[in-house]
Amino acid sequence: MGSSDWKIGTSAGLCGELIGDTLRACAEAGLAWVEALLWGEWLQVGGDPAARCVALRREGEKRGVRFWSAHLPFGNAWDVSVPDVTERRRIVAALGELLPLAADLGARKAVIHGSYEPLASGEREARIEACRDSLSRLSDRAARAGLQLALECLPRTCLGNTSGEVRLLIEGLPALGVCCDTNHLLQERAEGFIAALGSRIVTLHVSDYDGVDERHWLPGRGVNNWKAIVAALEGAGYDGPVMFEVDRRGPGGPVTPADLRACWDGMR
Repeated sequence: MGSSDWKIGTSAGLCGELIGDTLRACAEAGLAWVEALLWGEWLQVGGDPAARCVALRREGEKRGVRFWSAHLPFGNAWDVSVPDVTERRRIVAALGELLPLAADLGARKAVIHGSYEPLASGEREARIEACRDSLSRLSDRAARAGLQLALECLPRTCLGNTSGEVRLLIEGLPALGVCCDTNHLLQERAEGFIAALGSRIVTLHVSDYDGVDERHWLPGRGVNNWKAIVAALEGAGYDGPVMFEVDRRGPGGPVTPADLRACWDGMR
């Protein structure tokens, strides 16, 4: 399957947390997939998160839009690399309780951050081992829920900020996939990262940046070489979808799902 066959989708963050509005806008623009953010008030609508997720899955199916992935919470309170075993197991348990909600949405992937930041260089080795322990446990839990856990590459001092470190984090964990975020790679080009990880890449976060820090710009505004990125993904056997994660506050006005559709059509 080549890139001309890939479906496209977007993080629900493009339209805020009004997931129902996101589904409607995606359907109108011809987008097939959505990534849900597993936090925020939308989960509490009706008072039953599981029922809310099932209802949204059914609403999307009626419109021809499905949930491809769910993004697990991140930040200090959700850092799976903390060395303290008791705290780390508490965090892993809390994240594990969210995985059935992703399954209720009908999602296939659950995206996770390997750490928060800043991380000092002297603690990195211990953090990597702690993160691997967490990823092993959560990957197994995700599989039991019918999902695949996907570790996202991250910028700056976060764990997983290079292809080499991502490979170290996923080594020996064959069920664990990788989410390639094309605006997080500050030490190598995205096409090089893709070539290094190959078939372990199971989902994407697509946006552009200036090469200095993450920006989540609409592709074409920044430094990414999109022809090289698409070619690398095809070479790795990636079969889609293309999941945009673009800041909705664009310089020319709000970015919409229709803008993403037009952007992808222009990238191929």
